[in-house]
Amino acid sequence: MLQALRGLGRLGKAKFVGFDGSAILIGALRAGEIDGLVLQDPFDMGYRAVLRALDALEGRPPGDKVLHTNLQVATRANVDTPEIRKLYEPQTP
Repeated sequence: MLQALRGLGRLGKAKFVGFDGSAILIGALRAGEIDGLVLQDPFDMGYRAVLRALDALEGRPPGDKVLHTNLQVATRANVDTPEIRKLYEPQTP
């Protein structure tokens, strides 16, 4: 989408909210080419997946059909805060 808007000369003329935080998308957010990015917490997603797998192995019902992970919206104003940064540059223990 970023490349399409760039190619059409439409950056800044249409609101653009993307998904996930690659280096290219974070750079475009900082440059004002993207208005926001919805970011997921990869560690929370993995943790919840392991819990679900354990429940299945031990015969427990899955519970809620939908589990919401720690989703945040990154903007130019908050992209460099520690809370947002950990979602696109996670540090491994």
